[in-house]
Amino acid sequence: MAVVTDGRIAVTLLQPATDGGGTVLSDRTPRLSQLIFGAAADALTTSRDAALDAGLSVTPSNNGFFIIPEVIEGVLGLETAVVVVPADTAVS
Repeated sequence: MAVVTDGRIAVTLLQPATDGGGTVLSDRTPRLSQLIFGAAADALTTSRDAALDAGLSVTPSNNGFFIIPEVIEGVLGLETAVVVVPADTAVS
């Protein structure tokens, strides 16, 4: 796994191993795994509401929310999770 970030957005790239410690994923295709957006704390609710208004399925997380990969696949053509968290907890 590799994470590329500028402090405001993090891109998680995944190339699953065929064996080894941890969970071995059944789909070992190299792929864009996640886009993690850091939002101002007061913008989290607005961002979530905008996603809901657009008809997207939003799942709450412990400190933000995410849009499931299957939904993003319809938009980007890639099965990728979009995660929105407070800016001070985004990957740096």
